[in-house]
Formats: sequence, structure tokens, C-alpha cells
Amino acid sequence: MNSVLGELDRLGQLVEEANKLWVFFQKFIDEQAMDQVKNIRSADVQLTPKITSLEWFARYAEYITPGTLTLGVQTFTNLFMGPNQDELEAFKVLYHH
Repeated sequence: MNSVLGELDRLGQLVEEANKLWVFFQKFIDEQAMDQVKNIRSADVQLTPKITSLEWFARYAEYITPGTLTLGVQTFTNLFMGPNQDELEAFKVLYHH
């Protein structure tokens, strides 16, 4: 009986460590996502790297928290709305791989 309780306790500890690792991993990915948002927002970054940032969001979407994912998509969408018609035209004629 004691060995079963010991094994359950050990299993519980492993689950707790796995959960901590997942939280760390998700925070790390979200931090990387915020770097991509900065790229998209930056006036100093050209269009191709901004599209690469959007592709990064698509590739890692399942790991990014929903709020951060929405922020990235909205940031990219806002890039082409409003006064940024030059960006929109550049996007339309850009060669997409």
C-alpha cells in the first residue's frame, strides 16, 4: 500500500513539473510573439520581414495564447487599413513564396 502511495505521489510531482514546464514554454513563445508584433509595428522594418512575422504567427499559432495571437493578427491587419495604402499596394504586388 505504501509503495502505491509513493508511486502516486511521484506521479503527481511529475505532472506538476510538466505543468510548470508548459507554462514556461508558453511564456517564452508569447515573448517571441511580442517581438514579432514589434517587427510588424515598426516603420523601420520592410514588408517582407513583416510577412515573415505573420508566417511565424501561423506556424506557432497552437502554442501562442489566444490574446497574444489576436494582437498579432490585429496588428498586421491594421498595417493595411487606414492611411497605409502604400503598404497595401506593396503587399498586393509582392512576390509571395
